[in-house]
Amino acid sequence: MEQKKFIRSIYGCLERIENTVNGLSMPQSAEGNSEADNSANETALQEFEQNLNGIKAAFKRFLESIATLR
Repeated sequence: MEQKKFIRSIYGCLERIENTVNGLSMPQSAEGNSEADNSANETALQEFEQNLNGIKAAFKRFLESIATLR
């Protein structure tokens, strides 16, 4: 039961990362303000880093639970 919770948590983090990466790969508008674009990219990168750290933590908990079962 606990493992399913960890797997769902990992999947959720991966889905958020995928959405962030998709947002970063969208073409920039020709009229766009470069400062606004840079700010949006920086925000997206920070979200990406937070999600990646979340995945690392979830994997660590998952591995610890597996080790406990052994």
